[in-house]
Amino acid sequence: MLGQTFCYGSTSFDWVDQNYNAQLIPEFQIIQKPGDPDKHYSFYTHLYGGADHHFLYNEISFENGQPNELDGSTLLAGLDGYVAFAITPDAIPLKYLYVSTGRVTYNETVGHLAGIRQFEITPTGVEFVNTILDESDNDFDQWGFDAYNLELKIDDNDNTVIAYIHGTENTVHNQIVTELIVVIDGDGEKYELNSGRLTGIEFSSNEEHIIYVSSANGILKVDYNTGQVLQTLIANDYQRTFLQTAPDGQIYGVSNTGTSLGQINMQYGTFTPD
Repeated sequence: MLGQTFCYGSTSFDWVDQNYNAQLIPEFQIIQKPGDPDKHYSFYTHLYGGADHHFLYNEISFENGQPNELDGSTLLAGLDGYVAFAITPDAIPLKYLYVSTGRVTYNETVGHLAGIRQFEITPTGVEFVNTILDESDNDFDQWGFDAYNLELKIDDNDNTVIAYIHGTENTVHNQIVTELIVVIDGDGEKYELNSGRLTGIEFSSNEEHIIYVSSANGILKVDYNTGQVLQTLIANDYQRTFLQTAPDGQIYGVSNTGTSLGQINMQYGTFTPD
């Protein structure tokens, strides 16, 4: 989505076209194409035909300030469950994409098991590299990768740390978000925080093993190595928010009313509402 234009496959249309935007899953990311400052890749998930999920990307250029879709490609198709993804930080020379998905009902190149898959983002396209973790691990079943709000960081030991919220409210599978999943270099752990529905997560940029989690009990400070809740920063008004690091280095969330921002200060670990 660029301005009011959405580029899907090899076509584009005005964002107000309800036939398409009603079927898009919330997470969407646009990055600069490696080695080409005039082109971009966009990544997104589309609910195909109201049944399964397709994970796609587009290559987009600009002409006279207007987006021009160049190519669209499906990376994963026929997916069960929700899809969440993250891309390595700009400071990392090699660009990797990590995608957590349910089972792939068709796509022989990648395989069929639910899991976390790694792709490399290059000047010539996006290519599958490796499966980081899948449901063959005894601690994870098919729905253990039904992910929401996946986040990624490279820690001080150059480990790739992936975190996501497990599942979402789902009447078919009778699920509700309750677990925080943390995967460190392919080793996955599930943490039950006993805090009701989880809605957003964000790694601390100041403390090495800390992740902040918004939940029905408030915004929590959690040690992601142990799953221990170290502190509740605020107990109400901000339970339903995503958490996001802004350019000033602080983490922000939106109030339940949608009218205010709250800030988690990375230096002091304090929360300031409104």
